[in-house]
Amino acid sequence: MRQRKRDALAAVTAWFLVGAAASVGCGQDTPTGPSVGQGAGGTTGTTDGGGLGDGGGVADSTGAAEVTVVKSNIGKACASNADCALIGLKCFETNAATGAGICSKKCASGAECDAGTFCNPQADLLICTPPRFCNGCGHNADCGPDGLCLQGKSGARYCTRQCTFGDNSCPAAASCKQYGSAIHEFACQPDYGSCVGDGAQCSPCGGPGDCAAGAECYYASTTGERFCAKVCAPNTPGACPGGFVCSQPKGAAKPYCLKQVGKETVATCSKGDKGYCEPCAADYECLSGRCALKNGKKFCVEPTPCKNNKDCPHGGEATACVPSDNGKGTICAPPLSWGCQGYLACLAVNCGPDETCMSGVCKKK
Repeated sequence: MRQRKRDALAAVTAWFLVGAAASVGCGQDTPTGPSVGQGAGGTTGTTDGGGLGDGGGVADSTGAAEVTVVKSNIGKACASNADCALIGLKCFETNAATGAGICSKKCASGAECDAGTFCNPQADLLICTPPRFCNGCGHNADCGPDGLCLQGKSGARYCTRQCTFGDNSCPAAASCKQYGSAIHEFACQPDYGSCVGDGAQCSPCGGPGDCAAGAECYYASTTGERFCAKVCAPNTPGACPGGFVCSQPKGAAKPYCLKQVGKETVATCSKGDKGYCEPCAADYECLSGRCALKNGKKFCVEPTPCKNNKDCPHGGEATACVPSDNGKGTICAPPLSWGCQGYLACLAVNCGPDETCMSGVCKKK
């Protein structure tokens, strides 16, 4: 099996990484601070969506015939309140880069939202939205067009969508992992293993009820993560767990225990365990400590600059030594036609006995 993969890898002659990372900002109010309510309301609420990449969980296979989808004006695209006035809603910005938003209304729980919509965090607000990642569900139809309802190890289901392995399109604190046996069956799944954790420091959350006493559900605008963070008193010994420091970020109303990365305080719960070619936003996310940019896409690279192709994985058969685009020196990059998603896909999925790995996809011989 591995020999067939190596043979296919050796046949590649074009060496560059292609693609552009998408960045979606959100929020009209303060950039950082605690979430102010429940993570998801609607008719089913936030559920424990166990990680599926390690063998737990299946997609909804019961069909959607018994689910009645109710149409709602919530979620219609808008640029200003005038676009929503005739339907009795307001425009809430969901993309800071473009100013685009959706017609919606504030909520305290899912009971205040239309059927088929959920009470979700948007920056430090709670608004009614169409189904989003980690909203609870019973069937695929509960998750909107092209949505998936996956079942975790605990038996609870959550909304997600399919993704291309390694393309960096999943929400913060989620990764594209396999949920089925087919090459295309990849979906965004929470890195923690569930959509809501145990309430301890750094466990994922959607609102204050998800965190232990003395902690709040913190929203990090720089990464888009929401995690439980202990409220602390600066300069107090033992105020924070090991690896965390008491810090009050700009825009936050109070100090929290946040992760210390080197000499920096970073509002993240990233484990820093991403391997070669996995998408990244900052150096601290990578085991190697190097997150490089090539042709608009950032990914984890080797710990030190390469000298030639032989310094790269597979002895240069699958990658080539090329200059980075963000001052990281030389890096090992996959071929133009593959990108990281193609390179990683054949390593993540065992091709069948009558298949071989071609351009990152298992194909019939």
